[in-house]
Formats: sequence, C-alpha cells, structure tokens
Amino acid sequence: MKIEIDVPNRATSDEKLSSLMKGIGVDLLEPYRDFLLEQNGGVPVNGIFYYGDGGSSGVIFFGVDTGENYNDLKWNYEVYKDRIPKGFFPIGNDPGGNLICIDVKGDQSVYFWDHEREEQPPSRSNIYKIADSFEGFLALLKPDEDGEDW
Repeated sequence: MKIEIDVPNRATSDEKLSSLMKGIGVDLLEPYRDFLLEQNGGVPVNGIFYYGDGGSSGVIFFGVDTGENYNDLKWNYEVYKDRIPKGFFPIGNDPGGNLICIDVKGDQSVYFWDHEREEQPPSRSNIYKIADSFEGFLALLKPDEDGEDW
C-alpha cells in the first residue's frame, strides 16, 4: 500500500535494507519491507492516528540510511533497543518523541510506545496496540481535522 509522503527520505535499496535487517537481527514482513523500498519512510500527508482511550498523534516514518539520525531506522533502533520491550522494533515516532513500533517477535502488529510512561526494565504498560498489521496501520492514517501541522 503506497501512501502520499509530504517530506520524503532519500531512496534506499534492497541491499541496504537487507544488510540493516541482518545486522540487527530483525525479519520484517513484506508490506513493511515494500513500504521501505518504495518510499523509505518520511512524513505522510495524512499522518494522524488514534491510540489507547482516544489519544491521537501524527507519525514520522523512519527510513534506511537517511543521512539524518532523527529519522534513521538503525540510529533509532540503537537508541531505543534497551528502552522498549524486547521484540519491538521502532519504525517511526510522533512529534512528542513517542514511538511507533512493530512487534517483530510476534504477529507484527503495530503499537504506540508512550515515552511519558516509560519504565525500567521495559514493560508493556506503556504500549498500546494501534493495528493488527502495518497495512492496517497505514489504512488508519487520517488527515489532521484541525488543518494544522502537527
């Protein structure tokens, strides 16, 4: 599923993506891999999603070898790997520094990780399921109803 990206990351290749995934030991399902190869993350035009008990935010998708730490998959994985529960892989964040993660050791559902409720050692108490799949998450993304940048 292709979405409209307002602020794109530079393109990546299958070789770069495969090398990254092998290096960090993560296997990703085709829909998310395809998204990275086709679009390599970025800021979607319609990027608002809802989580938990009515919370909402916007998503910025990380990409492969973007040249900028703040939106690079590898850099974010290294920063958060000991802060989020094992088996979760950060694929994006919101403007407030919370993460969007895929459960790579489970069914690859998509979750929202609330950094305001972070615990050590990491637990699932601050993680909210958003969608059953990456494609399902993309289908949930909506325009900002207020018409404002988030």
